[in-house]
Amino acid sequence: MIEYRWEDLNYEINNTIDLGLPVEFWWRNDGAVSKTKELSQLSSLASNEGVSIGVSIIPERMSSDIIGHFEDLNNIFILQNGFKHINYAPSSEQKIELGKHRPIKNITRELKIGHNKLYSAFNSNFLPILVPPWNRISSELVSCLPSLGFHGLSCYKPRSSAFPVSNIVQINTHIDLIDWSGNKRFIGTGAALALACQHLSNKREGRVDPSEPTGLLTHHLLMDFPSWAFVGAFVRRTKSISGVKWQSIPEVFNKK
Repeated sequence: MIEYRWEDLNYEINNTIDLGLPVEFWWRNDGAVSKTKELSQLSSLASNEGVSIGVSIIPERMSSDIIGHFEDLNNIFILQNGFKHINYAPSSEQKIELGKHRPIKNITRELKIGHNKLYSAFNSNFLPILVPPWNRISSELVSCLPSLGFHGLSCYKPRSSAFPVSNIVQINTHIDLIDWSGNKRFIGTGAALALACQHLSNKREGRVDPSEPTGLLTHHLLMDFPSWAFVGAFVRRTKSISGVKWQSIPEVFNKK
């Protein structure tokens, strides 16, 4: 992957704005289960930079100490990160929890239990948005989401449809900061900027849905100093450009 510079990001943003297309960003963080120093750092960074985060929590692994952490944070909203975040696929296939390897009634039962658990814990701070572990979900299960009380779905890479089924809006992320195939740490500033630039240029050139906001994806438990520093710089630099909007999580998923 070609590494990009901050100047390249400015170029892509300004070109997109000049064409009259929206330049909107949003932030999702995955894999929360308990109160940790990394979760506190995530919350502090978002508050200091004045942006909203959708924090996806794994319901079955959630500890009680995480509930109080979000009580006074009105910029953070809870999403549902599957149920147990367990892989049910054989080693020859990609990891997936919400796939075709189990009876669908078992999966839907778990998702409903997880939905109820998060709603009971977080009330209005919980948004009924499903974040599939490993960003993978079977199409059959997507069709079941409205009946389970979900309003939205969020995976990774540009969506193929804004509404994969009736009453489910899909808003994905596009800038994953973790090198999953390598050391499972920060991919680096140049590589992260490349992902942002590519989504913007693809939107501008009609290769992907131009109305989908560009999503930043973090995993707080795997973040190191360079990755935290990148997030802060990315938010500050983009917010300083006229015409750029960082959306709150309710705004992101309130699509009609």
